[in-house]
Amino acid sequence: MFEETSIAKERLSNEVLSTRELEVANLIIKGLTREQIAKQLVVSPFTIKNHVANILKKTNCKNQKDLIIKYC
Repeated sequence: MFEETSIAKERLSNEVLSTRELEVANLIIKGLTREQIAKQLVVSPFTIKNHVANILKKTNCKNQKDLIIKYC
């Protein structure tokens, strides 16, 4: 799994992400799957799917891999 760095946190904080989207983005960068994130945050995987779609749109990333590359 990827280590969360202060640089990634700082870069993501500069985006227009909600607090929850920022939390989900950081977990994606750590290498967690959508299912693992949903379980950890005690929400539906569908909710995480929606958060991920919003995060990708707001960060101009095509997919989660692009998000990791851009913010690690």
